[in-house]
Amino acid sequence: LSTELEFEGLLTLKEAYALGEEDMAHADLCRRARRRFLYDHLAAAILAFDEQFRRACNDEFYSAASRFAAELVRWDCRRLGMTRFGGGNG
Repeated sequence: LSTELEFEGLLTLKEAYALGEEDMAHADLCRRARRRFLYDHLAAAILAFDEQFRRACNDEFYSAASRFAAELVRWDCRRLGMTRFGGGNG
């Protein structure tokens, strides 16, 4: 998951850079890539991980960190207009 989160961050950075350069075509390409990546991989994987991890983990800090990462991905999905997630293959 850490690699997938990092890749999501890279796509977000590229989109922000394109917006700063007023390159709307590239920004749109990055946004569509993020939506696809979230749908196909990250969203379903992190939500499943969070649910299983918090059931198995007795540590409040790590449970909160897992919940935070899952909520951040949910927020990004909502911001991109997503209401459903793919099956995810992790």
